[in-house]
Amino acid sequence: MSKELTNILKILLITFVLLFLYNTAFGKTITMEVDGKELITITVSEEKDKTQESEKTTEEEPDCE
Repeated sequence: MSKELTNILKILLITFVLLFLYNTAFGKTITMEVDGKELITITVSEEKDKTQESEKTTEEEPDCE
């Protein structure tokens, strides 16, 4: 049972490490500091930028009156 438990813990550890690395590579983090203390941390994903680019490339139809 000990080997099975260590294998489960290894899988969980590797999963969390990979998720952390993925978020670090593909996320933008903004940290606000006030008087040397961390006040708030915001993480923005890259997908939002892609949707804004697709909205910019679409052309609007002119209003026909």
